[in-house]
Amino acid sequence: MARTRDPNDEIVDFDNAAARSIDLWARTQAALTGADLDVRKTVSLDAFIRVAVAWEGFRSRWHVAAINRDSSVFRTDIEQRFRASTRDGRFAELESHLHVSSPCHSN
Repeated sequence: MARTRDPNDEIVDFDNAAARSIDLWARTQAALTGADLDVRKTVSLDAFIRVAVAWEGFRSRWHVAAINRDSSVFRTDIEQRFRASTRDGRFAELESHLHVSSPCHSN
């Protein structure tokens, strides 16, 4: 059985991480009501960085999950772009001899 991740699960995970970060930020801001403005700005920056890091991780994981779910579209696109780069370049006469394949990953 293949261990693939559903891209929709990645969306849910990112939504949850962002919601936790925003909740933590809101509670911290409420606790720091009388605090120095610089302290509150630092806490806000920390919350923003947490969401930005979560976003970058989400993008990577979602992309991999989407490709693993149905890689045929990805493989077709890669093959077409590779063939076009050959056909439109110095090696146009070799395009008909190309065999493009991608490795199969097993667990």
